[in-house]
Amino acid sequence: MIDSSLDTRDPEWIVDDNLLRDEGVFFGQTKAEKSHKVWAINALYVGKNAALKKQIDFIDQEIEYLETVQQAYDEKLSLLYTNQLALSKALPHNNHDFYNRLITTLVYIIILGTVFPTVLDWTSWRGSYAPFLAFGVYLFGSLSLFSSKSVVYFFNTTVAKESEREFYKIIIEQLLIPFVAATFLVIFGLESQGTVNALMLWLLLLFLFVFTGKGIMVAVYGLHKSYTQLLDNRRQRNTYKNLIKDKMALIEDLKRDYEEARVKKRSLAQEKLSRELQLNFNLNEAERKVALFESEYALAWQFSANDDEQVHFFQ
Repeated sequence: MIDSSLDTRDPEWIVDDNLLRDEGVFFGQTKAEKSHKVWAINALYVGKNAALKKQIDFIDQEIEYLETVQQAYDEKLSLLYTNQLALSKALPHNNHDFYNRLITTLVYIIILGTVFPTVLDWTSWRGSYAPFLAFGVYLFGSLSLFSSKSVVYFFNTTVAKESEREFYKIIIEQLLIPFVAATFLVIFGLESQGTVNALMLWLLLLFLFVFTGKGIMVAVYGLHKSYTQLLDNRRQRNTYKNLIKDKMALIEDLKRDYEEARVKKRSLAQEKLSRELQLNFNLNEAERKVALFESEYALAWQFSANDDEQVHFFQ
């Protein structure tokens, strides 16, 4: 909207069209020089437009600054979005076997636990001390593994290198002990069950100690490592997620600042347009005021000249 109200310090004879007409009539009747009046009218609006041009220049500088800020925001937003995408792609996956090892360990425990009652029943006729002896030998045969790997599940060179012991000692520990334990339990409990039953139980215990017993120890040794890896993965994922959240927070802050800059820029553009319209209005108003003054001046001049001619004629 154009503000047509003028400063109270402006000359009233310019502001008020009626007074301006009177001024033109007065100067026309007296045939006074009009140029300084025309100059005064133009000077008034030139001064007003000079102030408006300064305001427009200042607004242009503000708009230019906001455009620079918006460009910087665009670059920062683009970089943040790129970093956020990179972090999302770099999220560590749970490449661990903790749950697999846990389930395997539980299965091994169940197997060993369900077989032991058979051993207990096989040796029960030996007396009240038999369960304790059977239990000890059962543990000795199944859980006697002093390294994290077994020759049954890993290459022999790998097991020997890790244990740093002579290989024959590893064989004694991992194969001979189960053989001795299984043989002892079968012979210790042998009474009248028959050769076939004894042979079947011996094979069962031997393979149970060698595979299940050693398997449970291998699983237990690796369980802690897998659990540690699981925790590390979780910590890493939480760290990455927190970084992503931080990036999101920065993005939201930048977007808010960008929107504020955009709103302010639009407001400044409206102010600039208002002042440009006011400037054009002042130019037109100056022309109109001058034209009004000169028109009244010319009419008064002509009327005054006619009066002089009539007076001269009657004289």
